Amino acid sequence: MIPVLISTHGPTAKSLIETTEMIYGQQDLCEVASFAIGQSLESFQQQIEQKLALLTKENSTVLCLVDLKGGTPFNTLVKLMGNYSNLEIITGVNIPMLLGAVDLCCT
Repeated sequence: MIPVLISTHGPTAKSLIETTEMIYGQQDLCEVASFAIGQSLESFQQQIEQKLALLTKENSTVLCLVDLKGGTPFNTLVKLMGNYSNLEIITGVNIPMLLGAVDLCCT
């Protein structure tokens, strides 16, 4: 199974995982990292690294779903790819994409 990290601007990522859990139930292999208004880049990077530490303990690859190519969540993950060679990043996250990822990666 492949863990999934959902990262977006604002609370969208949290809403996406809540919607997914309404359909598929609790998702233990999914983590959320939201970039909040006023949050520093350093704080956000630390948040991402904490989530990746949780997801990479037993797995070789982490699927990262982000909202925008070139946005802060995307850029932060690209920057961290030097430390985590096991990241796969896909942009444009939405409910159907997340449902498909959970169906393929987490079940």
